[in-house]
Amino acid sequence: MIKTKTIQIAQEVVDDIICNICEKSLLSACDNYEGLSTKFCGGYGSKIGDMTTLDVSICEQCLLDHIIPMMKISPYVIDNEDEELQ
Repeated sequence: MIKTKTIQIAQEVVDDIICNICEKSLLSACDNYEGLSTKFCGGYGSKIGDMTTLDVSICEQCLLDHIIPMMKISPYVIDNEDEELQ
């Protein structure tokens, strides 16, 4: 005979992702995260420090208002048509 018991396991889950620029949530009305989340790890001689990791999240609005305007080369939008962002 196999005896079983119920146990509770604590698990860390993502509750929200906050924009590093405006401090708003990246969570949309449809419970999807809309924005950019990335990690960058500095290598040997990096300006941010050897093996220093930056964990950055940027909402869609801040990407459009702050990041894209600083780009010298316009990004391409991939939406079944390869168009430049207007």
